[in-house]
Amino acid sequence: LIRNGQLEQGLKAIADPQTDVRILTLDNGGNDLLVLRMMGPCLLDPEGYLCQELVSKAKGGFAMTYPVILSALRWALAQDHGEEQFLVMTLYNPFGGTGSYLEGPVDRALLGKDLAVNCQANPYDPDLVGLNDLIWCLGTLAGAEVVDLYPLFGDNAPYLTHIMSGDIHPNDAGYAAIAQALRQVLEG
Repeated sequence: LIRNGQLEQGLKAIADPQTDVRILTLDNGGNDLLVLRMMGPCLLDPEGYLCQELVSKAKGGFAMTYPVILSALRWALAQDHGEEQFLVMTLYNPFGGTGSYLEGPVDRALLGKDLAVNCQANPYDPDLVGLNDLIWCLGTLAGAEVVDLYPLFGDNAPYLTHIMSGDIHPNDAGYAAIAQALRQVLEG
């Protein structure tokens, strides 16, 4: 989001006097883990020590950059006229319900070994904190509302994504489910 210029583009769009941003959604962090799927240690043994070290480093890097992103967006929204809602989305497991050898490791990368979002978890124990913990807890601290996509997709990834053809992204039914989840949070 930072390196490829998307954050800068978003900040410019918010600052544009011709616009009045009312809703800002942030879906960030999936690529931090996705790249690991192609790396040797995680490709060969996603539960192994070397892969878990890479996952810990990815989560640590995300924990450093996500607050920067949240802060920049929150500041830009404060400068914009009108009322805004700021929504952050947790990540779903694209392997949920597939029986893939990646399903369990991705669950733990997203939720930590307790498999639950826990804002009280020791942030210095990388096994306890997953990306969704960071998204939820840091997002809430930044004043954002959380849209929890993880349970929405659950074991339904084969029906809500293109995972069976190798693509982790949602299909039309998945995007419709995400839109409905966003709508529910927006409408309270």
